[in-house]
Amino acid sequence: MPTVFITLLNLDLSGYDLSSIRYEFSAAATMPQEISRRWTERFGRPVYEGYGLTECSPFACYNHDFRHKVGSVGTAVENTELKIVDPDDQPLPPGEWGEIVIRGPGVMKGYWKKPEDTAQALRNGWLHSGDIGGSTSTVAKTAARAGLRWRSTGITGPTTRRCESSARGSSRRCPGWAMVTRCSS
Repeated sequence: MPTVFITLLNLDLSGYDLSSIRYEFSAAATMPQEISRRWTERFGRPVYEGYGLTECSPFACYNHDFRHKVGSVGTAVENTELKIVDPDDQPLPPGEWGEIVIRGPGVMKGYWKKPEDTAQALRNGWLHSGDIGGSTSTVAKTAARAGLRWRSTGITGPTTRRCESSARGSSRRCPGWAMVTRCSS
């Protein structure tokens, strides 16, 4: 979580031997690019990010150490597909905003004893994340190339998460929002 990195950046860690740490990972919230930049400057290592939901066990993609991009949540995990769709579940072209949907073996089979919620979340073979994203590439089918970028600064367009529906079995609102875009390979 970004708050851990923010806290560590504000501490005097000079008395600690951190040489054995090789990989720092953040998820659950958008990592501000300024925090990521400061971390890399101070410790000489990037912060890798991931994206996913509990319903997809829990990652759909993550930033691999061999293909790191600042501000990115990386590429899809093995055998996982991601795409951006409109309200009618039709794929959107690059530059258009829509919902991030996920398909793969890690996606849940359904909500326990909640068939209506399951039907809402799992439509046409895809898990509907409720997260809004925009594509910058037409590459979406192969897991190895379905890269996503999760930006925390310079957001334009929608600033909401569509998780207010009963699909998640709660009426919670999501104050945080991530702009997720597909990176070209």
